[in-house]
Amino acid sequence: MSKINFNYHTHSLLCDGRSSMEEMVGTAIEKGFDTLGFSGHCYTAYDTSYCMSPEDTEKYNAEITHLQEKYAGKIDIIRGIEQDFGSDEPVSEYDYVIGSVHAMFPYADADSDDNFHGYDRSRYFYVDWDYEEIEKAVNGYFGGDPYAFCEHYYEMVSILPQVTGCNIIGHFDLLTKFSDQHNWFDENHPRYIAAAEKALTSLVAKNMIFEINTGAIAKKLRTVPYPAPWMLRRIAELGGHIMINSDCHYKDMLDCWFDEAAELARSCGFTSIKKITPHGIADYPL
Repeated sequence: MSKINFNYHTHSLLCDGRSSMEEMVGTAIEKGFDTLGFSGHCYTAYDTSYCMSPEDTEKYNAEITHLQEKYAGKIDIIRGIEQDFGSDEPVSEYDYVIGSVHAMFPYADADSDDNFHGYDRSRYFYVDWDYEEIEKAVNGYFGGDPYAFCEHYYEMVSILPQVTGCNIIGHFDLLTKFSDQHNWFDENHPRYIAAAEKALTSLVAKNMIFEINTGAIAKKLRTVPYPAPWMLRRIAELGGHIMINSDCHYKDMLDCWFDEAAELARSCGFTSIKKITPHGIADYPL
């Protein structure tokens, strides 16, 4: 059984993290990591409250270069970004891109102020802010139908590669973040399963890597990671790829639930996960 000594979904004080980038590196070394990838939240002009500003993005890239040089021979530092659906920032300078849907946008109409891939960026609502935000969106935009909300979410997730240029899908079923506390829809409902299955199948066909994301466990909001076990089994059946990430905002949580996530992956049919190195993406045995 291989020890997972790497993480690629890592935030810092430059966005909504609670530890500095160097603190993250120091803790990674203490935990025996050989690789750490940073994935700061990209700039999103429609809401700047949680993301890196253009100026902080420059600092972020400069700090990664500094850390790569300072810790050469001790740990590999990989330059990544978490690119949200609503961002049109360039991603060519990054070694990997995690594509995520945090904010959902309604469809754009003829009078839309900001038509972005057919969606209206001037209006948005978050799937992971709090349950009340979801409840308002379900009632305000989807006629009180939670499954219409779910279908809209997975439709957006399904086109993340085209919109963000990503090669990793972040927290595929993030809309379940508050499901342990609020039973706002049935995850066994046929419409929900159909919407998730359609997006999942499309993304596997595009050779995307799905992360097993333990971030909500670290925050004590969930008892299982994203995506749900049935989704992981389906990804395995289709020959898809996964990696294990902690979505780390606090340095002590860099390897949160990693042993359990590896066991879950094995139980769902995977024998390896993906590892990103300075030389590219490789298989890592479980």
